[in-house]
Amino acid sequence: MSVSLSIIMSVKDNIDTLPLAVKSVLNQDFTDYEFLIVDDGSSDGSSVFLNEINDDRVRIHRNDISIGLASSLNFLLTKVEGKYIARMDGDDVSLQGRFRSQVEYLENNISVDLLAGKAIVIDEKNKVQGALPCIQDHVNITSKPWSSFPMPHPTWMAKAAWLKKYKYKESSRRSEDQELLARAYANSQFQALSRPLLAYRKTGWNASKELSSRVSLLSDLLSAYIGTGSYLLVIKTFVVQIAKTFVFSLLAYLFRSEKVLSHRYAHVSSIEVDAVELELEQLMMESS
Repeated sequence: MSVSLSIIMSVKDNIDTLPLAVKSVLNQDFTDYEFLIVDDGSSDGSSVFLNEINDDRVRIHRNDISIGLASSLNFLLTKVEGKYIARMDGDDVSLQGRFRSQVEYLENNISVDLLAGKAIVIDEKNKVQGALPCIQDHVNITSKPWSSFPMPHPTWMAKAAWLKKYKYKESSRRSEDQELLARAYANSQFQALSRPLLAYRKTGWNASKELSSRVSLLSDLLSAYIGTGSYLLVIKTFVVQIAKTFVFSLLAYLFRSEKVLSHRYAHVSSIEVDAVELELEQLMMESS
């Protein structure tokens, strides 16, 4: 099957949000795609739901035992047939027009290897909380490699050849996207769209999980940079990440709530809030 776009998604125990996530993809106005989903050892009914999807564009794979996000995505990279590859998660929602706008941009800007976009943060009730950090141009995206690359992972669309070349580091558990960007940025071109592409679900507060993510990021960035021979970059990465981890740990101890995270969210205009919440409401009605 020859298609323009392959959408890849790994699912693990997402039954509460999975129907809306899948619906948001199948409802897109762009239809020249294949949708590859791997069920990474779910035990909550996600497999049953996936079995009931009746759409020729959807292909389901299963891992009897969970192998993790990075390994599952790499597996799907061996199965895709599209010119471009888009990411999607089982608890997020692709907003209408996402795939069309990204494909059109990449077709018109052939030097760009990876395209991201604005991710609107929502809670368990589909209410907007803000937006994830996202910068539009390559120079600014890559200006602070010792800190992070502000390109929300679930919004990615990449040239298939580029993503297959770099792949995900399978030993990475919580920062596989940042690790890949750290390895690739010097020989790649990144860009992001300013328009909202995705509703990113952030629910609950788990300080230990957040701390684990920060430790993983430190390890992955150092691993990516040590081989470059840039000792200044390695030292700066270590100092900055340790400082950020310390500050986070202190704030988490003092406040013990997700307000520690909310300060990182970018402002969302009232027009965007209303538009996203209305789209989610309509999608919920269609899914019920």
